[in-house]
Amino acid sequence: MKCINSQNAGKDLKCHSINATGSAAGRDAVEDRAATRIQAEIRGFLARRHLQQIKKEGNEAAKKIQAHIRGYLTRKHLDEVGIPHKHSTVAQLHNGLQE
Repeated sequence: MKCINSQNAGKDLKCHSINATGSAAGRDAVEDRAATRIQAEIRGFLARRHLQQIKKEGNEAAKKIQAHIRGYLTRKHLDEVGIPHKHSTVAQLHNGLQE
């Protein structure tokens, strides 16, 4: 292990393990593992957020389809019973009153 004094007159003493080629391999390996872990956490977070967005969009689409079907069935029922409904045109209402 090699310790290096910094320029702060010995206040900070930095120690690194140096291999035969002179690189601080141990520190690099720790940093690589830390970077990999951070990247994995971020990828997981982004994947979960993307999945939530897809589910939300699917739920919104299903709600719209259900609302349209309910409206259609209600208007169909009102037509069968003979009650004019909101989507009837003014001309249809006048024709119905004149008859």
